[in-house]
Amino acid sequence: MPAGEIITQVSNTLDDAAILSETLPDVIHLEMRGKRFRIERENLLELPENVLLSLSGSPFYADQTSAALSTESGQEVIHVDFNPECFVYILDHFNAVLLHLNPPTMPLSNFEDSAALYDNLDQDQVSNNEQHLTFQPNVIPDILQHRPAIVVLREDIEYFCLDGDANASHATMAILRRDCGNMIAAKNSIFDGLHDGDVPDTPEYFLKQMLCLAGFAENETWGYRQRESHRAQVLSVHLLDLKMPTQDDLEKIQAVQKLLLFWKKPARKCWWDKFTLQAGGKDVTVHLRRAWTFELSILGIVNA
Repeated sequence: MPAGEIITQVSNTLDDAAILSETLPDVIHLEMRGKRFRIERENLLELPENVLLSLSGSPFYADQTSAALSTESGQEVIHVDFNPECFVYILDHFNAVLLHLNPPTMPLSNFEDSAALYDNLDQDQVSNNEQHLTFQPNVIPDILQHRPAIVVLREDIEYFCLDGDANASHATMAILRRDCGNMIAAKNSIFDGLHDGDVPDTPEYFLKQMLCLAGFAENETWGYRQRESHRAQVLSVHLLDLKMPTQDDLEKIQAVQKLLLFWKKPARKCWWDKFTLQAGGKDVTVHLRRAWTFELSILGIVNA
């Protein structure tokens, strides 16, 4: 990627996951906005790092003692502020892949080059990390030939509506925000919001190229996309099973190698957008902040 790349690594992710691994019981009971989940610790820790970071960073999760509730069976239920429908989408996809893993786990030490990358990868900028890629140009990393991988793309939108009426009531503005959020969520094409994605030599162009080489279609739509209830936010997630390229497709092989830079180390890109919508019979100016989080999940690996 070019030196001007502005996709940055999310810091401290591995430390947060390690804390979760050490402190959680074998079976976890979660409550997400009124919906209950029972999940084994090993399956939870297979989920994308950006999801684990959201869970561990929840104000409810931070203090398990005060967050735990006693149920009739004596179980402890941990409250987490995360969208339950989105969690189901992610959980179902990952569980379907885990179901067919054979063997269920393999030690990271089996894959020397990838283990070194995992241990030593810098946490600063993606553009500074390419020096750590030690694979031959035409070789698919061994770890990706033996373990399934999922490309994870997440978009968090916060939006603000201005209708020019300084005297609008709170109820009117709440309806306006709801309607605008629904219209934003209805725009389901992943790359529509990525400005300059088709302009060569821009960070957005390189990001789109990498996603397309990984298997995203030009007209790819979000696997999950909904307005967050009672919030001026839209949450979107797309999961894509990584398919291995043929040995003669050097461009795709190199793209697959670069994807390892994002294994266990999510990268984030944020930008502002502005447009006009027709809502409530009037033109409404919408300002929104998009945050894309991108990572690679490799399943069935134990750090041993």
